[in-house]
Amino acid sequence: MQKTARKTNLLLSHLGDALRDRRVDIGITQQELASATSLHRTYITDIESGYRNISMLTYNKLTDALLCALSVPLVAAERSIALLSTSPLYGIKGGLSKASKLLHSSGRFCLDLAIVASELHVKANMSRLQVAVENFARKKSTYPKKQE
Repeated sequence: MQKTARKTNLLLSHLGDALRDRRVDIGITQQELASATSLHRTYITDIESGYRNISMLTYNKLTDALLCALSVPLVAAERSIALLSTSPLYGIKGGLSKASKLLHSSGRFCLDLAIVASELHVKANMSRLQVAVENFARKKSTYPKKQE
């Protein structure tokens, strides 16, 4: 039996890809993500496939469970859309158009970008550390003793 073809939105499709990539990067299954967010596994599948237009509250649950800032999947989705150059916001090969550069050139935007970048760097390092500790704990190994 074949599933009914569903239309996907470009943004939802790329956002779903970004969320899936993050889930795979931290090494959890759809079922584990569903349990952590109190959502059904098939709902997670639909989100990752770009079939669901989720609320900000659901998106927040997902990013919390995926140990990342709200902006991480959005930035990844925006970059992948930019590479397609399908939006008038972007110029050739994903660069910002001249009009968009003017809008984004204010000092406040640069400051906000620097804050987000440092937040992402800290969260990325924390999530890598947490994944390493969890993987180590799963093996039920003992922690190495400090060498003197």
